Amino acid sequence: MVVELARQWRGYDIIHLHVPDPMACLAIWLVRPKAKLVVHWHSDVVNKGWLLYLFAPLQQWILARADAIITTSGTYSTESRWLGKFKDKIHVVPIGIPDPESDNDEHGVVTAASDDERKFIILAVGRAVEQKGFHVLLEAIADLPAQVEAWIVGDGPYLPALAALAKKLNVEDRVVFQGRVDRTKIGELYRQADLFCLPAVYPESFGVVIVEAMAHCLPVVTTETRPSGSKWINEHGRTGYNVAPGDAQELAGAIKRLLGDDKLRAEMGRNARARFEALFTDRRMVDLTLDLYKKIYPGSRSR
Repeated sequence: MVVELARQWRGYDIIHLHVPDPMACLAIWLVRPKAKLVVHWHSDVVNKGWLLYLFAPLQQWILARADAIITTSGTYSTESRWLGKFKDKIHVVPIGIPDPESDNDEHGVVTAASDDERKFIILAVGRAVEQKGFHVLLEAIADLPAQVEAWIVGDGPYLPALAALAKKLNVEDRVVFQGRVDRTKIGELYRQADLFCLPAVYPESFGVVIVEAMAHCLPVVTTETRPSGSKWINEHGRTGYNVAPGDAQELAGAIKRLLGDDKLRAEMGRNARARFEALFTDRRMVDLTLDLYKKIYPGSRSR
C-alpha cells in the first residue's frame, strides 16, 4: 500500500480515505501526499485495547491533516470521543442506498383477517453476534401476544445460542431464523414484515439495514446506543421508537404500541419512507460527496 500510494498519488487531486483503516493511515503518514485529504469516518476504533493507544497519535495526526472529515450522521460526529476538536471540518454525508422501488402502499394496511387470525411479523436483519441484541428481541417476543413472530435474517456464530434461548423461552415456534439470504429474498421479507427491529446492545455507527427498512415503508424500533447513528436515522416518535439497549420490557412496549395501532403503524411507515427519500438515497450521497470535493478543491469536476 505504501509503495502504491507513493507511486500514484501525484495523479490525483483528492485522496478519499475510509477509516478505521490503520494501514491506510500509516501509508498516508509515511508518504505525506500533497493532495487534498478527505477522511471518511465510519466508526471509532473499538475493542482493540492497548493497540488503540498505540494507534491514537497516528489517528489524531490524520484528523489534523484532513482537509475535510465526513461522518455518516450528525449524532456520531458529536458523540465520538475523537472528533470533538475537529468539528469545523466535519460534513455529514449519510450512507445512501438505491431505491428498492417496492410497493409501499401495502405496508401498514390492515388485512381482511381478524386480529385473532392475523400474524404480525417483526423483521430483524444483521450478523448473528451478541452485539446485535437479538437475544433481547427474543425476550421481548416472550412478552408479546401469540400471533407476533420474529424473523431473524443473517448468519453468524451466535445462532446456536439464539436457538437455545428461543427454546428456553418457549417461543421457538414464533421465531424464524432465515439464515443468510440473497437480495431478492430480503426484499420479499421486508415487504411481508409489519415492522423492523434492530435491538443492538452495542453502538451501531450507522445501520444500513434501518435505511433499507425505511425504504420499504416499515416503522422501526431500535436502541439508543452511544456513539451511534442509528437513533438519528430512526426519528423517535415519528418513524418509530428508540429504546434503551438491553431492556426487553421497554422493547416489547414499543413493539406493542406499533402493533396495537394500525393507524399509527401506517403513519410511521409513511414517515419512514419520506425520511428515506429526503436523506438516504444513493443519489443524495453522491451529490453531497461531489459538492464537498468541489468545496475543498474548486478545480474538481463532477463526472
